[in-house]
Amino acid sequence: MQKNSLIMPAIMLCIICLVTTGLVALTFVSTQAARDEQAAITANANRRQLCPEAVSFEEIQLNDEQVAAGLTEAFTAMSADGQAIAWLIGAQSKGYGGPVPVLAVIGLDGKIDGLKILDNSETPGLGKKVAGQSFFGQFLAQDVKSVFSVKTATDSQVRIDAVTGATISSRAVTNAVNLILSFYQQQITEVN
Repeated sequence: MQKNSLIMPAIMLCIICLVTTGLVALTFVSTQAARDEQAAITANANRRQLCPEAVSFEEIQLNDEQVAAGLTEAFTAMSADGQAIAWLIGAQSKGYGGPVPVLAVIGLDGKIDGLKILDNSETPGLGKKVAGQSFFGQFLAQDVKSVFSVKTATDSQVRIDAVTGATISSRAVTNAVNLILSFYQQQITEVN
């Protein structure tokens, strides 16, 4: 009698777990398209915010090696007459709270025209300060041939002042920008 009284509750618990897992999986699958669409809308809004004069954005395909290095996206911003007006390149580097994604705009003059630190998990109040103009403004109008370094820099590097208390986050943004500029020099300037 004791044995039978334990089997039924165990079977019921297994059935409840299977049904619940199935419903969660069904919800995940059925909302995937909407989540993907929302992510695309957000990404396009970020591009338009950085390069409002662009009519369209043509994707530049990244290879597996570039993605593994930290590049996340690359686009050519196009004018109404079909001419390239800028390049938008995204990269991420490991910060204190996880990856710190950065999106940069490089103009036809070979200078950084805009920079945006995208959603990240950095510490509120400290690491999140890298998204402030006082920090990322140091990168603006710099030449694409620049190499940036936090705190100490050689003669060939541009020194970036880190956000106080957020050196790891500051380095993450700096590394992502260096990766973006390296990609631009290797891929974009060779094509144009």
